[in-house]
Amino acid sequence: ALPSQLGALGELVELRLHSMSLTGTIPASLGALEALEVLELYSNGLEGPLPTDIGALTRMLTLDVSSNVLTGPVPAELSALTDIVVCQLTAPEGRAVTNRFKA
Repeated sequence: ALPSQLGALGELVELRLHSMSLTGTIPASLGALEALEVLELYSNGLEGPLPTDIGALTRMLTLDVSSNVLTGPVPAELSALTDIVVCQLTAPEGRAVTNRFKA
């Protein structure tokens, strides 16, 4: 599981925890990582909704939470991520969805 204490690492720029058999939910406290540019949590067993707090990460360039068992809608707050280049999510049908916001 991802500990909520990760949100206390305010100067963290990259968090790459893919393919590590992580389970549980993505903690909302990650929204406190103001310097975060890369969040890669793909290929785990994370479940539940994508926290709306992720929309506070305005320096985010890459968000990849694909190949998990996330549920619920894509948070509207992600529209605040205006610098994002790659956003990879998994659709409820299990189909990977890739949105490239910039070339």
